[in-house]
Amino acid sequence: MKPLFLTFVLVSVAAHCFTQTQLSPKYSFDNRVNALATLGDTLIVGGSFNHVGIYTGGGALFTTTSDQPNLAFPKIIGNISASTPDGNGGFYVYGNFRKESEVGPFFPKRIEHVMADHSYDPNFSIPVDVLFNIDVVLFHNGLLYIGGSYVDSINGQAAGDLSAINVTTKQLVNWIPPVARVYLGGVSRLHIFGNTLYFSGGFTQVGTQARNNAAAITIGTGAVKPWNFSAHLPSTSQRGFAAFLSYGQHLIIGGNFGTEGLPTRHSCAIVDTLSGQVVNYLFVSKSLFGSINENLYWGASVTSLALSGDTLFAFSWGTYDTRVTALKLSALNVNNGVIWAKYFNMIAQAKKMEVSGGGLFVVGGNFEQIYTTNLPNETDYFERNIKGAVKLSTATGQFMGWLPDPVGLIYRDVYTMSRFQNKLFIGGYFSHVNGLERTGLAMIKASTQEVLPFAPPKLYGHNVWALKVIDNTLYAAGGYLYINDVLDRRSVLSFNLQTGQLLPWNPGNLGSAYAVEADASNVYLGGQLTEPAGGQNRQKLFAINRQTAALANWAPNPNNDVYALHLTEGRLYVGGGFSTISNTSRPNTAAYDLPSLNLNGFNPQTNSQVNAIKSAHGTIWLGGSFWNIGNSNASNFVGLDATTGTVKHKPYTGFNGGSVNALYTNGCKVVAAGNFRLDPNAPCNNLAGYDVYNSLLQNTASLCQNNDDLGGRINAMVAIGNDVYYGGDFTKTNGKANATYFERIRMPVGYFDGCAEYISIQNGNWNTPTTWKGGLVPPASAKVIV
Repeated sequence: MKPLFLTFVLVSVAAHCFTQTQLSPKYSFDNRVNALATLGDTLIVGGSFNHVGIYTGGGALFTTTSDQPNLAFPKIIGNISASTPDGNGGFYVYGNFRKESEVGPFFPKRIEHVMADHSYDPNFSIPVDVLFNIDVVLFHNGLLYIGGSYVDSINGQAAGDLSAINVTTKQLVNWIPPVARVYLGGVSRLHIFGNTLYFSGGFTQVGTQARNNAAAITIGTGAVKPWNFSAHLPSTSQRGFAAFLSYGQHLIIGGNFGTEGLPTRHSCAIVDTLSGQVVNYLFVSKSLFGSINENLYWGASVTSLALSGDTLFAFSWGTYDTRVTALKLSALNVNNGVIWAKYFNMIAQAKKMEVSGGGLFVVGGNFEQIYTTNLPNETDYFERNIKGAVKLSTATGQFMGWLPDPVGLIYRDVYTMSRFQNKLFIGGYFSHVNGLERTGLAMIKASTQEVLPFAPPKLYGHNVWALKVIDNTLYAAGGYLYINDVLDRRSVLSFNLQTGQLLPWNPGNLGSAYAVEADASNVYLGGQLTEPAGGQNRQKLFAINRQTAALANWAPNPNNDVYALHLTEGRLYVGGGFSTISNTSRPNTAAYDLPSLNLNGFNPQTNSQVNAIKSAHGTIWLGGSFWNIGNSNASNFVGLDATTGTVKHKPYTGFNGGSVNALYTNGCKVVAAGNFRLDPNAPCNNLAGYDVYNSLLQNTASLCQNNDDLGGRINAMVAIGNDVYYGGDFTKTNGKANATYFERIRMPVGYFDGCAEYISIQNGNWNTPTTWKGGLVPPASAKVIV
């Protein structure tokens, strides 16, 4: 080994069974984390994610004055599509979800009661058997009213598309009349006024009475009332009703109805509560594209309503004219009552609106942008990108700073909102809130746990598999298809870490890169790689000039993929799934001398794939799926002589069929992470520690992280101080889902201490002072690894 004249802080510590603390990071990711690197106090994270945010699961609780989620609210693993307040500060929620304490790949359809203290009601857990969905739940006077589409049973009792269940007895009431749905129809809206339940959806009959898509029944008896709004509409109208609202002794109904001959159209009406007779039409459209004076684009539908005093807020959905409009109902003769309008992107649809404290809360799906007008040159009137939920001033329509920005792996839609006093619950197809767009790369400051402004270009078709920081440059290896919406296939990106800018350095498309290393001269890239046509037909492993991005004249050509690269002490170590490299037998591991790039004699001969390589104290550590090395039983991770490859440390010699994907070395400790269980009788898996000085495997007592749901695989690991961060394919750790795909555990102070590194000038007994550089002789009590 090359002589070094270094001494490290020396701490003598006995071997203990330390215990760690799970300390979930504030932010996590909406998809897989593959790579981690550090730069001082900064974590650099790479993967296939699109957003970073605060994990809540599919339901989040806020106050009406803050868009920071209440993290005491239980994590809902799945999605929520309907909710209602329970009147005491809690909420009934319906969706496809699991509780945090539950394990498994299934997301049962259920209704749960989350109480005011943020615990689940132990006496209320209702399974629902429904072909399509429950669209609405409404709690009133001890009954939970439920509307859906193709509902078969609720809590094991035969049910229909309209049902009500007593929340104390969990029995369905028997007075709800049957509803005859149309194809793909059902009940989608509920509203209670006095002793009357109004409902709408897709149906033709309620009980024995013909009713087209809207009806009213007496609460307690189920008697169908004479109220029949559909009968008062023109025969040519489309009878789609999306919203009910009480207005004095009247109802306001929004939807898609009222065609009285082209091009006049109505999509909202004030209706008598007894007969269903129209008192006044709102939102009259008389031209194809409409204008603010005509209220709406001709084809628009009103999908959500809210009311504050005499001001009606209506969300309308239509080509070129999707908006929230504020109407003064007592002044409809002045500009058609319009006070203000706020325009959303064309495909946005509001699911619910609530008014509280001068703010209008709007939630829904496909939210992308907000504009101040719908004029043709919309770019000039763009205000903000939005995600799923906003708060607007009831007086002016301006933003009020409440922007929870829900995000998720595929969807970021909000399907329901319920308010009780200043508590505001939203549910939907999201997993995180306060979401920031980060496609494949993100930086987090460890000391503050805040996401840094570094935002790479928009990457689509991306998988960041490995990271390397050198000098002031970040190399991100992986596979990229589109960069800023432009087709630009690359295998590695480089960034200036001072400016955050993508550098022009570009070796092109070599395939999928799984490993990256770098020194002053070259970037070393390994993976499922192939030299572009016109070259030398090289594959799997390349050296790339750091200045010119040209491929170096080096052709190791391993016969299978490379998964790990590591530079130390003038050598490049290579791991993967190959059997030959540089036309020489080197099963899964090899090493090259630098700068010559000549293959050396390092040949440990693992019997299966190597995924990770690290070094410490003259020892090379390998992690992978092997269970034999040379003629020695050694599974998943081993310590080797850096020159010969002979085994020095065998933490585990059994066979578990798993794999180590990441390694971290510090002091006397090695931490291995992946997908494995070293002790089949212990509940701990996927993380293990090894005390090098005492040859002690620390799997159960020191490191116990049960990652599950997605197989629990850990792909990457780094540490800052005593905090070990790891990322991979998991949604919860040790039964908790405080962060997804990314976690942190805090090791006790002193865990990584205990070994110093004294490296002699020449061979000899370290106790002999003449073999050491003056002043660096270790004390007699030192633990020394050479």
